[in-house]
Amino acid sequence: LEAYTSLKASPFSDIFAEEAMIRIGKWLRVASLNGRNIEARGEMMLAALFGGVALANAGVTACHALAYPLGGMFGVPHGIANALLIPHVARWNAMASPERFVNAAAFLGYPQEEGEPEHVAAMFCPEALSELADDLGLPETLEDLDVGITEKHFEEMATKAMGVARPMENNPRVLTKEDCVRIYREAME
Repeated sequence: LEAYTSLKASPFSDIFAEEAMIRIGKWLRVASLNGRNIEARGEMMLAALFGGVALANAGVTACHALAYPLGGMFGVPHGIANALLIPHVARWNAMASPERFVNAAAFLGYPQEEGEPEHVAAMFCPEALSELADDLGLPETLEDLDVGITEKHFEEMATKAMGVARPMENNPRVLTKEDCVRIYREAME
């Protein structure tokens, strides 16, 4: 999703990002529930490859910048931090490029309904990501991490996130330090 919605997205990176999201939407739950399903694991292997190619070409966005303090300050694994934050960042970014988020939701298995306004359908993407995290049993809030994060940490976390310039500059919507605090606050609940 980050490569697909980044400011550096291109037709080349889009091909790989789209294929990765389609496979994730169809196969991640299957592979997670049954690790012996070779077809599902093979499809997820391709999703990882395609996602990596997309990220290598289009880069990451604010989600990664916001995730780094979770790992650096609290020892949260990088993948868990990104999985937890991506619905919140997607909700923030969706209106910057709603068509991209409508498409991403469809790739993840949540297509736009006929007559649904684009700005409404774009919000299917963060919901799809939240449902996926829930289905996989991943922590959904900062509290769920149980590592001692409280609101008093948000200012320092936001400062550190803002210091990760490349992902922040690649984000489809400009974020301020205050916006970062707001995203952390939303992720706390």
